[in-house]
Amino acid sequence: MRNTIRFLLGNLNDFDPALDTIEFDDSDRQSVDWWAMERLSSFVDVIRQGYDEFQFKRVSEEIFDYCNDSLSAVYLAAVKDRLYCDAPDSRRRRRTQTVLYRIADALIRAIAPILVHTAEEAWLALRGEEMDSAASVHLELLPAPFRWPAEPGWNEVMSFRQAALKAIEAVSYTHLRAHETKAN
Repeated sequence: MRNTIRFLLGNLNDFDPALDTIEFDDSDRQSVDWWAMERLSSFVDVIRQGYDEFQFKRVSEEIFDYCNDSLSAVYLAAVKDRLYCDAPDSRRRRRTQTVLYRIADALIRAIAPILVHTAEEAWLALRGEEMDSAASVHLELLPAPFRWPAEPGWNEVMSFRQAALKAIEAVSYTHLRAHETKAN
């Protein structure tokens, strides 16, 4: 989780949300950024419900799964090149940074009740505040729920991705076993 937050913050160093935020339109529906916003909406719903019902284990599991499965394994891996290679003020890069900012804001708020110090440090970094600042994530509310229109094609893409990963794993395992047998 700390590495996920570090990646988010590190790729927002030249992003000013007041100036650089991109408003999504229908042409963005096919982008992985759209999928990330759908997933963020679901994440916020699960987190809020977990806290409302005092299901802290469920909250921590959702945070862990979101950081590892949705962010690190899919979204952040997919957008790395555009963050590093696209022109600093290109629409695609700014759209991705808009999503990264929204994710960072929600994720830091979500972890604040259970990872107090990590959340505080990350919040101040996200806001560009010093450690002695009066700003604090602990004076904020949990992330607000929001509705993001689903793009049904993404379910198919993620199913295909899962099948492809299983096939790659099977081929890798078969290759490894053949290599081990040959070596013996």
